[in-house]
Formats: sequence, C-alpha cells, structure tokens
Amino acid sequence: MVSVPAENAYESGMALMFPDLFDMSVQEVIDIQQTQFGALENSIQQLSALTVGNAEAQTVISQLSQNLNQAMQANQTLTSKLETVAYDREVLRQELLNKKGGDLIPTIALPEYQTIYYPDLGVLALRDYYATSRSIIFTINDQTKRLNVGESIKIEQDNQLCRLVYRGMHDGKHGVEKICNKA
Repeated sequence: MVSVPAENAYESGMALMFPDLFDMSVQEVIDIQQTQFGALENSIQQLSALTVGNAEAQTVISQLSQNLNQAMQANQTLTSKLETVAYDREVLRQELLNKKGGDLIPTIALPEYQTIYYPDLGVLALRDYYATSRSIIFTINDQTKRLNVGESIKIEQDNQLCRLVYRGMHDGKHGVEKICNKA
C-alpha cells in the first residue's frame, strides 16, 4: 500500500508534466520530425542523381545516407517512447480525474492572488476563492469570470482558440490547465 504523502508527491510530479512538449502535441512533434527526415532523404537522392559518375561524391553521399538511416532508427525509438509517455500520462490523468471527482491535479498550480504570464495569451490572475462552491474568480486580459471546477475562460488569439480550465484546489494551490486548438 502506498502512503498518502508518497501518493501526493507522485500525483504532484505527474501534474508538472505539461501535456504538450514545447506547446505542441506529441503527435505534432512526431509529424514535424517525419517531414524533416523525409526532406533530408529527398535531398540525398537528388544529390546522388547530380553526382553520377563522381566516385568520391558517391562515397560521401553513401556515408551521409547511412548516417541518416541511423538517425532515423534512433528517432523511431524516441518516437515510440514519446507515444508511450503521452499515452501513460493520459491514463494517469483519467485515473486522477476519476479518483478526485473533478479535482484533477493541475498542469500549473498557483496560490490565490497570484498571476501567471502566458506569452501567447496574457496575464492570468486568480483571486477570490469561494471554498463552499469550490469556485474562483479568473481575470485574463479584459475578461473576468467566476469559474467552478471544470469550467473555463476562452481566449481567441491569432489562429488559435485557447481555454484556461480551472481544475480545482490541491495542496492549497489552484490548478489551471491551458488547452489550445488551432482555429
């Protein structure tokens, strides 16, 4: 049986894992890598066609092709691990959601009356927590809204629509999850 402090530490550690690497999904990272490796492979084939008859250039191109294949194999391993981590994280998040009844351990945890700066969205301020209703007042840019656990403020900027979801309180801090989709 896991002790409560150990369980809380584990859950808090899981909460710190932002769902999207570098503000993009794991699948987007994989897609970008596949596109870039494909472009490299095409460039090597074009270079090989241009240097027909040049034995020295063909040797260098052959070595470059072998290096690219090794990098692609290493990337396949990394891609598999990224997919596994993303899947495991979602399974754990769902378990936490079911266990906590809506008080999902947050992606970002802030004390009341604190702010966080999202470079793409602006400054989010948390204030006026109401313990009886488990709600808090969110202010971002010119919007102010009282949110219960699971509710969100929508922010539309450039080509994306983002929601800042209030995930409840844990260890005296309020959870905020940023979810963005391209419009």
